[in-house]
Amino acid sequence: MNWWGRIFSKQAALGLTLLCAMIQFAPEAEAAKRVALIIGNDSYDTLPNLNNARADAQGMAKKLRSLGFDVILKLNASRRSFGRALAEFEGKAAGADVGLVFYAGHGIQSGSRNYLISSDARIEVEEDLRLEGIGADALLTAMKNAGTDLNIVIMDACRDNPLPKRTQSAERGLTVTAAPAGIQGTAIVYSASPGQTAQDGPVGGHGVFTRELLRVLDQPGLSLEQVFKQTAVRVAGVTNNRQKPWVNSSVTGDFVFNRSGAATARQLGGGADREALFWSSIKDSRDAAMYEEFLQQFPEGQFAGLAKLKLRSLTPRQTAALSPPSVQVEEMDTSYLVVKRSNVRSGPGTDFAKISKLPPGTAVDVTGKVAGKDWYRVGLADGGQGYVWGPLLSEHKPATKLEAVSPKPDTKIAVGIHSKKRRPGDTFKDCDDCPEMVVVPKGEFRMGDLRGGSNNDEKPVHTVQIGYVLAVGRFEVTYSEWDACVAGGGCGGYRPDDLAGLRGKYPVAEVNWNDAKSYVAWLSRKTGKAYRLLSEAEWEYVARAGSDTNYSFGDDEKDLCDHGNGAAVGYPINTYSSNDSNKTCKDGYGRQSAPVGSFQANAFGLHDVHGNVKEWVEDCWQDNYNGAPTDGTARTETWIGAWISSRDCSRRVRRGGSWDIGPKELRTAKRGSTHIEGRWGDLGFRVARRLHPQQ
Repeated sequence: MNWWGRIFSKQAALGLTLLCAMIQFAPEAEAAKRVALIIGNDSYDTLPNLNNARADAQGMAKKLRSLGFDVILKLNASRRSFGRALAEFEGKAAGADVGLVFYAGHGIQSGSRNYLISSDARIEVEEDLRLEGIGADALLTAMKNAGTDLNIVIMDACRDNPLPKRTQSAERGLTVTAAPAGIQGTAIVYSASPGQTAQDGPVGGHGVFTRELLRVLDQPGLSLEQVFKQTAVRVAGVTNNRQKPWVNSSVTGDFVFNRSGAATARQLGGGADREALFWSSIKDSRDAAMYEEFLQQFPEGQFAGLAKLKLRSLTPRQTAALSPPSVQVEEMDTSYLVVKRSNVRSGPGTDFAKISKLPPGTAVDVTGKVAGKDWYRVGLADGGQGYVWGPLLSEHKPATKLEAVSPKPDTKIAVGIHSKKRRPGDTFKDCDDCPEMVVVPKGEFRMGDLRGGSNNDEKPVHTVQIGYVLAVGRFEVTYSEWDACVAGGGCGGYRPDDLAGLRGKYPVAEVNWNDAKSYVAWLSRKTGKAYRLLSEAEWEYVARAGSDTNYSFGDDEKDLCDHGNGAAVGYPINTYSSNDSNKTCKDGYGRQSAPVGSFQANAFGLHDVHGNVKEWVEDCWQDNYNGAPTDGTARTETWIGAWISSRDCSRRVRRGGSWDIGPKELRTAKRGSTHIEGRWGDLGFRVARRLHPQQ
């Protein structure tokens, strides 16, 4: 393994992110010719738009110009513009010391090739890639033709394959692109390892990698190793080591991006002076990661005491939002039971803030173990995560044991056994009596009254990002599934009224919020998976299924006959008299619930999001969206602020409408509330659980 390989291999364990851009080469060439091509595509004709590619490209262009690069910047480049930009770059980079290409946008791996996607590409199935995609090797070919001494390619394109599931065999993330023969020293950098995806940031902001990269580039004169370590610590902290970079490099020399401190560094020379230079660059920082890195490099240095004091003052505040950057977490994907009432903390230690509590018997998803400590990272019901002391947990095995064997070809996969990673649109059951689940992709949507009506409790409209993959009940929980909970001792023996013999596949009703919580707790214990109710934001996201209309299928109420069970559906608004209020699309429906799955599913594969029974969700009631979470989490505490709040945790949100409610009340954005002890004949629930990247 060469020098670069040893450096990267050592740091990869810390989750090094794409800092490969810092490849250092020829520091003595103060006036070296540097040329960069920056492309950022976040608007697409046929593929989903992206959050950060344009902003990432603009940020990199601005930074590289300040560092002496001659920059060519293209935003939302068409195929024609992309090709012309490569030709322009090849001409300008001829004989240059350093050539750099930064691409942010969709990238798709197909076979052994990576394809970058222009904004106007017409790609609907994987076969279109060969005609419409731009091979990533074209970037290296342009560099080879230019004859640059050092070539850096950064591809921040490691995202989930955006093609429809039914059309794709391509893998998520990108594969490794081989450098062509005859090219000079080359570093090809990916924002995530093969098979991984890079994490996005907020719309219009920077992605996780670019944000941290730009911050490190602000520091002058840092050596290659310093730049790598400092950025690695940052990215590892904010992604909990879930995003790791991949580098294919043949570079053996040095190159300093930010040369403003290079001369000073050479003058100082010695180890003590290097320490002084490092300290002077971070002494006013409010970033704990900088002091962590300083202490790793100079544990006995003259400024070590000051660094420890600064770190002590910063760590409690910062680790409440991030996993401590110095913590190494060994990834896990299992489920444990809480054996004693447990505090969940923001970091792995009793000095960290308490963020939640777990009662005994709770099944929790364990996503990692802290290296060298008896602390586990666990997923929380609101989509967040925290840390629990190991002795308070015990490994949980589902009540039903299944032999994990690989199924034979053309053999139906047994319940609870899966031979491949689950992808959006897949369905599965964790046990015979469990609800059937459908995998829903992560994404972003506008929540609330998108039509600008007078529904004040559906405002303000706000953007919500679901940055994780969910499994959601394909149907509302049925009587037969509830009865299994009663038989298993998990639902307290409570059996809702039979409603004229509507058991079996009919949705369970007359259950209050506490009943629903008892059911998901039992289901979690039975399966070893952390089942829960949906948050209100998650419910609207999965119900909308990518739509921005009144209903998941459009705006026409007449189409409710095909998609939902409600009163008077299928009749134009305001054209039916009070005598017609019980007219329905199908005989009997609109007067009672229907068997689950009687109506068409939405685009995510969920049935009965319009009507049938209303559905409990996790959130406390508030009669507006002021201060609502934007990350998919639930509002689960009474809000006491500078004014009297209308949020009331004795009342919980219900969504979806029911069989005895008319079209206006079946809109996707419609919301209401019921007291947690309320039991109504048209009120039930569906379940969810978060999936880990490994599943």
